Amino acid sequence: MEQPYPLGTNLFWGAVVPSGIFVLLVFGHELWRRICPLSFLSQIPRALGWQRQSGKKNPKTGEVRFQLAKVPADSWLAKHYSRLQFGWLFVGLCGRSLFFNADRLVLALWLLFTIAAAITVGWLYGGKAWCQYFCPMAPVQSIYSTPAGLLGSAAHMASGPITQSMCRTTLPDGSEQSACTGPGSARPPSPSSATATWAWSWATSSTTTSRPATGSTTSPVPGPARTTSSPNC
Repeated sequence: MEQPYPLGTNLFWGAVVPSGIFVLLVFGHELWRRICPLSFLSQIPRALGWQRQSGKKNPKTGEVRFQLAKVPADSWLAKHYSRLQFGWLFVGLCGRSLFFNADRLVLALWLLFTIAAAITVGWLYGGKAWCQYFCPMAPVQSIYSTPAGLLGSAAHMASGPITQSMCRTTLPDGSEQSACTGPGSARPPSPSSATATWAWSWATSSTTTSRPATGSTTSPVPGPARTTSSPNC
């Protein structure tokens, strides 16, 4: 007598995951960031207005100003995010061989945990912090879509100021406006811009800060303007 055969894990690993890799290879980072389900879910707190805010006190006026929390540029996460992403990817691949393939319930619990983690990160930090610092697909994305997908557009050649991976809002007239939460950081540009990556490397290596003399002030020598999004985009 024939028995029903569970296809959930086979469909997930044999169709869903390869489809994501196919999108990265052919269409690149540009399309993937717009259709990734975890990227969408991480923006739910932003859509509901439930994101965490941090207060910054003005030393002169004493006024406390609240703004969306973002990953500090000098934090461990900003400096070692790639280790976290690769570690999570390694755990997922090992878990597939040891647990997920054998039990659909374990796979479902792992996916629910990942979804909860994406939503939590969306509450903790503004912008696309999940995509930039936590997503285990980021190492895979770097391999398949760097510097660009086969049919991807060149962000550094675009005439507009909004690049592919930036958070954006749509104005009443239909045009797009940047919705970035904060400037600058220690993370280099996303793979959507090929030449901007080299510009960032040159700028960070050539920028210097001089010790000010008595009664005078100096500022860091600015590098080339970056044409890509900040890590909080």
